[in-house]
Amino acid sequence: MYDQPVRRGPLIAVCALGCGRLHFDAVERIELVQVQAPGFNAAAETSVIVSQTTGNLIVAAVYWDQAPNTVTFSDTAGLAWTALPKLEIGAGAGCGGVTGNATGAQLYYAQVTSTESNTLRATQTSGMQPLGIIAIEYSGLATADAVDMQVGQVAPSPSHLMSSPPITTTENDLIVAFFNDTIGAGTIDGGSGYVVQARDIGFPNLYEDAVMPPGTYTPTAVLPNAQTDACWIVSTVAFRPR
Repeated sequence: MYDQPVRRGPLIAVCALGCGRLHFDAVERIELVQVQAPGFNAAAETSVIVSQTTGNLIVAAVYWDQAPNTVTFSDTAGLAWTALPKLEIGAGAGCGGVTGNATGAQLYYAQVTSTESNTLRATQTSGMQPLGIIAIEYSGLATADAVDMQVGQVAPSPSHLMSSPPITTTENDLIVAFFNDTIGAGTIDGGSGYVVQARDIGFPNLYEDAVMPPGTYTPTAVLPNAQTDACWIVSTVAFRPR
């Protein structure tokens, strides 16, 4: 279906500044502070601006669909970003039509050490294929050793339901799941028990989260319409409360 070098479509950012409480019984309340999700650009570089606050934590979901490009991530405030494993489906898997595209995404997180305007930037090494960033800031998360558990996978087989591998938590964690696909466009629906915080309808992808007690969880999402394919990937991470 996807034979054009650039896809088009609207972006939905579900939440803006002052997004509200996610949790009520951690030592300190976990709150969603802001979501910045401008949608993908067909460009060598794309960026989002975050008005960050000291003591909070920012999660950045970077997504792309061009292979064999290398995508790099940086910011202007000099935060110490931790990169979670990169997930990619190569161009030979039939996920990008004649343009040589692939499916790629990577989650990053950083503790905010300065209150200022910060520009988050993703750059690809060549070409101007679709490239995007979703940035979400939380308060109330651990300031050190923030990750409890992390899992991720590429689609094991064609499916309509996208599912994360199970993630087992040990505390009242914030669980974040980012689903990304490179075929078609439309609204990806979130899984039961999770809140959709942002989605790019034109890409398409989805970022969802929930605060859960200790246990084993399998975040899910559903591709648009009746779409079934093996061109999706998912990255899931559980962040500890402060």
